[in-house]
Amino acid sequence: MPDPGETGERAERPAAAAESRAGASDVIRRRRLRHYLILWLLLIGGGLIVSGLWEIYLRYHETREHVALLQQEIAARGALRIGQFIEGLHSTMKAATRSPGVTAAGPSPEYRFELDKLLLTTAAITEVVALDARGLVRGRAARLRTVVPEG
Repeated sequence: MPDPGETGERAERPAAAAESRAGASDVIRRRRLRHYLILWLLLIGGGLIVSGLWEIYLRYHETREHVALLQQEIAARGALRIGQFIEGLHSTMKAATRSPGVTAAGPSPEYRFELDKLLLTTAAITEVVALDARGLVRGRAARLRTVVPEG
């Protein structure tokens, strides 16, 4: 016959086994929940990081293209202004050299007036030299007086 003390121990053993199984399943659930949470954070966080890096990459290239276009526009505008400046100088010089007032003895007084007028009206021109048909210097006018050796 079984001992009455033994039946109590046997009854406690299945209850302890059930509790240990319940505790083990809780541990497994917590561990699984923790793994799901980490996986969820990695997927969402990774997606956000990749998306942010892609946006930075696209903005960088967009900004570079915008700066390049802006620089091209500024360079074109500068080239246009330089061209207009050169055209203005050319037309002013052309108007001043219309009269054939340079003779073998030097420029006529009217031609000398034209050269002085050219110096006064155009700030970019600081010195004017009149040459004859052979290329010899026949007259000179300058805003700043320079010392030029003869010959």
